[in-house]
This record gives sequence, C-alpha cells and structure tokens, in this order.
Amino acid sequence: MKLACTLQVTAGVTVSSAAIPPSRASAESLGVKGPRCRGVNPTTIIANTAFNACLRLLSRDNFRRFGRIAAGPSETACQTGKHSGTLSNKMGSERRFFKRAADRFVTIRRRRLHHKNKGAAWEDAMLDTPSQSAEDVRLQSFSVTYEYPVVFTRDAFALGNRCLVDALSRREPCKRHRCLICVDEGVLASLPDLASQIENYAAAHAGSIDLVGLVPVAGGEICKNDPKTIPNLLEILSQRAIDRHSFVIAVGGGAVLDAVGYASTIFHRGVRHIRFPTTVLAQDDSGVGVKNAVNLFGLKNLIGTFAPPWAIINDSAFVDMLPPREKRAGMAEAVKVALIRDGKFFEWLEAHSDALARFSRPHLDHLIRGSAELHMRQIRLGGDPFEMGSARPLDFGHWSAHKLEQLTKNQLNHGEAVAIGIALDTRYSVLSGRLAAGEDERVVGLLQRLGFDLWHDKLRQCDSRGVPLVLKGLADFREHLGGELTVTLLAEIGRGVEVHEMDERIVGNCIDWLEQRA
Repeated sequence: MKLACTLQVTAGVTVSSAAIPPSRASAESLGVKGPRCRGVNPTTIIANTAFNACLRLLSRDNFRRFGRIAAGPSETACQTGKHSGTLSNKMGSERRFFKRAADRFVTIRRRRLHHKNKGAAWEDAMLDTPSQSAEDVRLQSFSVTYEYPVVFTRDAFALGNRCLVDALSRREPCKRHRCLICVDEGVLASLPDLASQIENYAAAHAGSIDLVGLVPVAGGEICKNDPKTIPNLLEILSQRAIDRHSFVIAVGGGAVLDAVGYASTIFHRGVRHIRFPTTVLAQDDSGVGVKNAVNLFGLKNLIGTFAPPWAIINDSAFVDMLPPREKRAGMAEAVKVALIRDGKFFEWLEAHSDALARFSRPHLDHLIRGSAELHMRQIRLGGDPFEMGSARPLDFGHWSAHKLEQLTKNQLNHGEAVAIGIALDTRYSVLSGRLAAGEDERVVGLLQRLGFDLWHDKLRQCDSRGVPLVLKGLADFREHLGGELTVTLLAEIGRGVEVHEMDERIVGNCIDWLEQRA
C-alpha cells in the first residue's frame, strides 16, 4: 500500500502596505497581482489594497503595536491559513517608507505598460538593474511542491520486495544510487540477521543500489541527548563522500530517525533521506512527518529542521520484534490524533481496545495506517506544514508530556508521557467548559484499557515557591514556537480547539484528579 503526501509551499516578498487614494488608478487596471499565500507563514500578510499588492508584516508584535484599525475605503484585509485581521491605512512614521514604496511601485508599473506597448525591453532592464535607493522595491515570489510516498509493506528487505528500489528510482530510474544506511543499534540487537539481509538486498539490486556503508547508531533518547551524535554522523557522511544526489537511509525508532534526518538535512544543505520507522510510534506519527530534531541544553527538540523526506517505508515486520511496552507507546499518538481530528477513528479504537491491548497484528496494522493517514492529512491540509505560526494541533497533550520526559530523565518514554498529557488536557477541557462532562472518563478509560498508567509522582514535584515543575512545560511550549501560547484542547471527541491561556489552578485540579484515579 502506498500513499502520496504532497505539500505545496508558496513564498512571497512584498512591497507595501500603504493605501492608494481613490483618485489613483486601480491595481487591476495596471495589471498588478500579488502572490497567493498558502499558510506557510502566519506572519506573512496577504494585503488587498486598492492596487492589490502584498504586505509582509515582520512580526505579530508589530501587528499589535500598529493596532487594529477599522476598515475604510482603502482597507487592507489580511488572511493566512486560519488567521485573519485588518490593518490600517493610517500611517505613522514607521509606515512612510511603505507609502513611498507604493507610489514607486505604481509608477514603475505604468512605465512598464507604456514601454511594453512600444516593444521596449524596460522590464528586463529593471530586473537587471541594481537597487539604487531604499524606494526601489522588487517583487520575489516562488512556490515549491514537496511530494513523497509513504509505503506500507512487510519484509522490505526480502529480495523480491521492490519498495526501496522503486523509492530510490522514482526520479532517476536508470541510475545506480549511492546509499549509506544508518541502523538503530537496538534494532540490530533484536534482528541479528538484518545487516546481512540489507547487504544481500543491495547485492541483488546492484543495478540500482551502490551500498557505501552500513552504520550502527545508538537508539532511544541517548542519541538525541548526546552532543557527539550529530558531529559523528556528519563526519561519516563526509568520509563516505555523500553528495546531494546520494541517499542517507535511516532504519530505527523515532529518535534515530530524528538524529539521522537532522544530519542529512544540514549536510550539503540537504541530501536525500529515506526513513524506515521501526516502532509503532514512529510508523504512526513522527516517522511520517516533515520534522527532525535533537535535544540540547536539557530542552527537547531544541535544534532541528523541517525537511520532507524522499520516501517513508513502514515495514510491519519490524513491529513484530518490539517488546510490549514499545508497541503500546505508539498507541498514545493514535488516540491523540483521533481525539483532535476523527471521532469515528476514536470509536474504532474504543471498540477494539481489547484486541489492541493483546497486540493483535491486524488491529495494530489498522491503527498504524489510520493514525499515519490522519497525521499526513493534517500536514497536507492544515495550512501550516512547517509550523511557522503559534499552533501545533498535532501536539495535543504534549506540553506536559515533554516536561515529564525531562523530569523523569526519560524513565517515561514518549508515548507513556503523551498518554498522561492527553488525560490531563482532556480533563482540563471538561473543567474549562469546552468538552462535555463524562467525555474525560471515556478517554481515560480507553487509555487504561490499552495498558497505560496515567500517573507519575513527578507531577507533584514543585519548585521553591510550591509551583508544580510540570507547569514550566507551558513556558517551554510557547518559547519553542514563539509568539503567544497556543495549546490544543478538545471541543468534542474528534475536534480540537486552540486556546491561548491555561489556568494554573485548573491544571492543579486536573493533577489532583489523576492522582485520585491512580
């Protein structure tokens, strides 16, 4: 089974926010059109002034400083993704530059039309002429489409399975591709024959694969916490002469995919990268996304990039070798995405919770595919695939989860911490009046039937002022994205809602509630 994930990103550099008086010629008559914004950057404002040009607003703080002004005859409407607002045509000293730029822009367009009628090459000359003053404004706009396959298969390194060969060859079918394969040490320990299987597979498909090395990488959060991991990986890529047309293939859990993906993205400003997620959590969540990161200064995912992979291959055979704790951990992310995006999928999880708790292979396969498809849909259609705004709906339950991982020094794995975070934020949704009473019991009941323990004593650990340390997760969450705090809560099962403040008193009540149920 193969799914295609396609992302289209449009970027624009724009010229002015100044309004043109009604006496001036309209933009439409001059043929001026601005670029379309597809929600990549919620701080980029698409402005519809009288000449229909574009405004690039530098920050949300500037938006607040300039203030909202009632719409007038030459109002500037802005819209990006789910964010909208109104900007003023009243200008202070900060906006004088933009007015001069607007006047200059319209004058330039008139000249273009005039010279075009005479057959002059004025427009080309303008593009080749260096900027001579602050009022000489150029328009830059381009779009980039990302497309990559997400393949669901079994025994990907069996000699007759062409999933990897097809992924490597989808753009250059007749080329022999240089491949460096990095494998999670934990996976190699669980599957001692995997290295030889990979080597035999490469030999059997030598017309398409030139295997330049097979490198073991420490798995788990160790590889993301160790400051030597990324330099060591970069040194290996350099030693093996990996270039921008070579492939770096990562086989492992989410932490290994993160580390290898990050190294691949920054080496030569990005080399081709293929993921083989080997855990439930990586196959149904992190492994099918566009992010990678490692930890630094005690902060989770502090440094990283957004970089869609070349391909993702989910091999269900890897899930078979996982211990029960790791199989269960990935189910938390499936519950999360069902709660915020698909009530029917949540009902399916409820109906089959007993089979999932026994790790029935068909049911686990269905959970992985259903969760992966919902994550892919959010990335593709959510309007902000690279998280340039302040919202992260796919991180429902994560503000406390990330902090708990840190406080417990990873004694709680990511899925276990997320399960607690989901329970906490679901209860908060009820106590704050957003979610119907009793729905929290329903959610917690499902998590407990799947086998999650929804309490850890670190929830009670406080600072010198008696404030629970887990609350620091809210500040970390806001700082990670910048801008205002944005947390996803539940309006109903299957529909999330974004809020911009969390009442610490209510959070404390939620912690009390979880402790009472423990």
